[in-house]
Amino acid sequence: MRLQREVKMIQGIQSMAPAHGTDRGAAERSVLAGFGEEDVQVTRVETEERAGNAEAGMEVRLGPSTSFHEAGKDLTRRLTLNKKQAIAFSIICRHLDSMRQGDGGDVSQLCQFVGGEGGTGKSRVIEALAERFVNGQSRMDWQDKDMLVIDEVSMLGARTLHAVNERICQLRGSQRDFGGIPIVLFCGDFHQFRPVQERSILLPSAAVSWDEDNSFRAEQRHQHDKAHALWRRFTTAVMLDEQMRAAGDPELQRLLKRIRGGVQDHTDLDLLNSRCHREGRRIPWETGITVVTPLNRNRWNLNMEASLAFQIQQRSTRDPGAGRLHVRAGMPVVVNHNTHQGLKLVNGASYTAVEVIVDKAHPGIGSRPT
Repeated sequence: MRLQREVKMIQGIQSMAPAHGTDRGAAERSVLAGFGEEDVQVTRVETEERAGNAEAGMEVRLGPSTSFHEAGKDLTRRLTLNKKQAIAFSIICRHLDSMRQGDGGDVSQLCQFVGGEGGTGKSRVIEALAERFVNGQSRMDWQDKDMLVIDEVSMLGARTLHAVNERICQLRGSQRDFGGIPIVLFCGDFHQFRPVQERSILLPSAAVSWDEDNSFRAEQRHQHDKAHALWRRFTTAVMLDEQMRAAGDPELQRLLKRIRGGVQDHTDLDLLNSRCHREGRRIPWETGITVVTPLNRNRWNLNMEASLAFQIQQRSTRDPGAGRLHVRAGMPVVVNHNTHQGLKLVNGASYTAVEVIVDKAHPGIGSRPT
């Protein structure tokens, strides 16, 4: 993301109130306990404009947006972000306006944490940022970066965070935290997976249990504490609490909340077991059912079974058993190399398959668009 390029695209300057002081201790307690929009100043107009209450219609505006914040509000409506998602997104847009107003100088670094249980739309906030600021580029030019985003932060070990910070400082030629990148965003849920063979960034080394044989050297503990100090800088936090992924299934919502809080009981186990596949029981693929398995080999077998079930429904005597490419409308597709940067067809970009266009010269056998 290049701020200079964005400044040329957006005309005008919007004033912004100075940031309030922060209390690290209170911020840490708030992150662990969970808090939301009551800790962020939001005007009544912004609350009423959130996409959740938007009605069907069309609005046409002429002229460029006057600020990142105004452009962000337009994107919030278009992506239908809920109230707290919009707050998290708006904080970043306002900080960019503050940077532009100060011409990049004397503006404090924004360290923001977006948390919440799985399915509350943390990744949706990242998608909004990518939609607004990526501009079809996927280059590693660290000197021009204005924002660093790290998702699934619960899996980020302290020593890894320390190494990342050291490397960014080297690449940017700065000894400031995260190399002085103006905006650093962490997203995740600390009730989910922990770091592998490392300690969490949540606690200092003195509060963490280490191996009894003292295999962790003093240097590693020092790195841990430096990473923990970086985490304590994230005093701006928004906790998402509106379940989006399981919005239409209250029973599943309650189950997930109990499991997340560690208060599940035998009734929850019975509910899950009732949904398990039984040997000899046919899977009703024609209903569009989703089957979950932890093993990759089972996934391929199930995909083939579903493909054969679909073929039986659409049986053709022309098909002698040719190779099959599993493609269907609605499936996710990830681009694995830069194709057309102007169209945002870049490495890592994700899209949704809409249809299959068959080459008339090579139509295949029994091919059927879905």
